[in-house]
Amino acid sequence: MNSSSDKERVKARRPAFTLIELLVVIAIIAILAALLLPALAKAKIAAQKTQCLSNFKQLQLCWQLYADDYQSVIVTNIPHNPDSWIKSDASAPEMNTAAGAVTYSGITNGALFTYNRAVGIYKCPSARGLVLAAAPQFDGDLMTRTCSILTRMGDRGVAAGDMGYDNLDRPYEPNLRLTDIVNPGPANAAVFADESIQTIDDGYMAMDSDGPGHAGPDPTGFQNSPSIRHSGAGVFSYADGHVGQISFAHITAEPFPHAATGAEVSDWRSLYTAIFPPPP
Repeated sequence: MNSSSDKERVKARRPAFTLIELLVVIAIIAILAALLLPALAKAKIAAQKTQCLSNFKQLQLCWQLYADDYQSVIVTNIPHNPDSWIKSDASAPEMNTAAGAVTYSGITNGALFTYNRAVGIYKCPSARGLVLAAAPQFDGDLMTRTCSILTRMGDRGVAAGDMGYDNLDRPYEPNLRLTDIVNPGPANAAVFADESIQTIDDGYMAMDSDGPGHAGPDPTGFQNSPSIRHSGAGVFSYADGHVGQISFAHITAEPFPHAATGAEVSDWRSLYTAIFPPPP
């Protein structure tokens, strides 16, 4: 008996996959992929938000450590200032240019860098998309920094007739020491903001405290825009050390409209009052 021939005959009788069976397997794989991919995408978005919150926690700690080292003096926050938390001069390219977006010098030479030398904490992992105002346009994913410090915090610039770089009006004096953070108090006073790639430039997130002609607080408009890249919310840190999100349910695009109207106003006030609350 030829055992080799028997084995070959048995092997020949084994049924192969039919075309229909192969198509069924492919269809099952496609269904599983369709079910899993949205879940994986949501998991990625959640991970990016968690990383952004962690970055802000570390930045806020740097801000606090600086104040601890300098007898409660808040780190300087003035554009193109050699002592500022982001160091640059008037000739340095801004973040909203292709040349400025990819540089680290403003970070590494800034006043906070010595407290944490990880340049990655200055950038939101979700930042991407064309910077529309730039010429030429470039992808925001290239940016080395997407955070800014909000107006009033460390604003030592002085404009004629006003207080601070951002034309601050009383009662909204600049906060130059930790003891100045009274209205709002530390738990509600925003420090770092996750800024839109469409407006980020010099590290100072400008939000004027007065309306046209110095008519008083104007909580319906902005100069620089926060981001809504975390499912309609932006990340912020606060002077007491905590970090969190502010959701902007009615503002669906960046940058924010220069004049908020209708339901947009309530969204904008949620951030505006973290800087310019009603006088006590």
